[in-house]
Amino acid sequence: MGLDAWVRCADSIDNVQLETPFIFTNEPEKGVQEVAYWRKLHELQTWMYQLYKKKGGTEDFNCINLVLTLEDLKELETDIQSGLFRCDPHDDNSVLTCIESAKECINEGKIVYYTSWW
Repeated sequence: MGLDAWVRCADSIDNVQLETPFIFTNEPEKGVQEVAYWRKLHELQTWMYQLYKKKGGTEDFNCINLVLTLEDLKELETDIQSGLFRCDPHDDNSVLTCIESAKECINEGKIVYYTSWW
């Protein structure tokens, strides 16, 4: 068994059941695009799990959709650049590229979220 993780953006999440303003379990029905995909990037999963807990998450962090804000993305970017978030340099670059794409989605009025399956 492995860890698969995605950052996706959606035109809206009007059709989803929000558990909190930042957490939902069902997928949006339309207008979803993949921003990034990683396989076994445990460092990112740990970082997102900590964010999930900070936002009020209490369940197992598996198959949960976690809405990401500009502030969340900036915090992750800062953690990477300061060395608080460490993984393979190639993965750091892919996460930084994802952050830039995700910021663009948010600036276009879309919803950005992280999800994983393990």
